[in-house]
Amino acid sequence: MTISLSDRVQRVSLSANAAAKQRTNDLKKAGVDILDLTTGEPDFDTPAHIKQAAYEAIAGGETKYTPTPGIPALREAVRQKLQRENRLPFAVADIMIANGAKQVIFNAFAATLNDGDEVIVPVPYWPTFPDSVRFNGGTPVLVECHLEQGYKLTPEQLAATLAEFTARYDAHKEDKTAPYPGIPELVDALNAAGIQTAVFSNKADPLCGKIIEHYFGAGKFALVRGSRPNVPTKPDPTGVYALMADLGAKPETTLFVGDSDVDILTGHNAGLPAMGALWGFRGEAELTAAGADALAATPMDIFTYAKKH
Repeated sequence: MTISLSDRVQRVSLSANAAAKQRTNDLKKAGVDILDLTTGEPDFDTPAHIKQAAYEAIAGGETKYTPTPGIPALREAVRQKLQRENRLPFAVADIMIANGAKQVIFNAFAATLNDGDEVIVPVPYWPTFPDSVRFNGGTPVLVECHLEQGYKLTPEQLAATLAEFTARYDAHKEDKTAPYPGIPELVDALNAAGIQTAVFSNKADPLCGKIIEHYFGAGKFALVRGSRPNVPTKPDPTGVYALMADLGAKPETTLFVGDSDVDILTGHNAGLPAMGALWGFRGEAELTAAGADALAATPMDIFTYAKKH
């Protein structure tokens, strides 16, 4: 029987760090005196007081599964350390214990990346970081950070990298973007019925406007609003409030429609009923779990709901 590895796994290469570690071990076995810098493994023993604390925890029966965010006493100790030494005023609810930075970064990618998303990775980096991006469907964008800048990404490099991405996206923004079937007809029906429509997106504001005008023409929507500097993106409601103010829209007569849990949260955060579109980015289970007030199986379901409410 042949077992094929998934495409996801095949995106990942052999860790250069693991290969170097194996080579180091082989050299040590051969009697070579070598300084091992391949892993962050101290060359001294675990301090006695840490060992003793571990013994006492085991003897005290602390060997069961812990709460997912971590042991409450440990989270509180971390909170106090951050406040005392770093002057960072976090709440315990903001703190989660993990098995190291790699796990946290991997989990963050798994929770936020969609296929094709780009992630800026400053160079030098830990060898697994680009592969963590690839494994979760993203594309790493490597940016060289030199010794004279402390191997840290500068604001200027970040701005230049984002500008390069924006220019590339602008040149190819219609390549894989198009309205879902039935959406142009829905917009026409809403406009004919005197129902004001607007677009609110996390895409950059200039690009969002260009995409909408390309596919719908000018004037189809009362307003088209994308992500703007110094305005939080969805699910923060700040941008929705500003859009509604510009439209003169009232919460009691406004419906927020989207195809993801973020959209549902955005509508509710703005105090609006939120309707989930089932043909879009996420499925019925996610939209329902997010608390969608209604679900649209077809674009015209939105028209029917708007007319009734």
